[in-house]
Amino acid sequence: MKNLIFSFFVMFLVAQAAHAQIAASIAVSIAQTLIGLHSFGDGTQVPFLGQTCTAKLKGRIRKFKWVWDSQFSCGGRFGGLTGSSRGSSGRTTAVQRAIEDFARQALANGSLKPEDLAQIG
Repeated sequence: MKNLIFSFFVMFLVAQAAHAQIAASIAVSIAQTLIGLHSFGDGTQVPFLGQTCTAKLKGRIRKFKWVWDSQFSCGGRFGGLTGSSRGSSGRTTAVQRAIEDFARQALANGSLKPEDLAQIG
């Protein structure tokens, strides 16, 4: 009985890890697609699956180096989710990480589905 419970627990953990890996992969794909379609500045409006999203970008000094912070947010079906990144060395990297964070959150709460990936681009 202990082996059965242990086996079930291991299978559950493996399934959770696989789901997290798939979600991360989808988030990266979404970010790369949007980065390729747009040039970003502070307050850039981005059409995304029928919604208008906003990418915000801000530079600052951290430990005597210039770094970038970014936020990516959407209303509508995404309920005002906001993805963010802090301390990136480049503008594009900052926005990409914010979009990835947004996509992970949207996948986690069910407002973004893996099949939506086909509509992006």
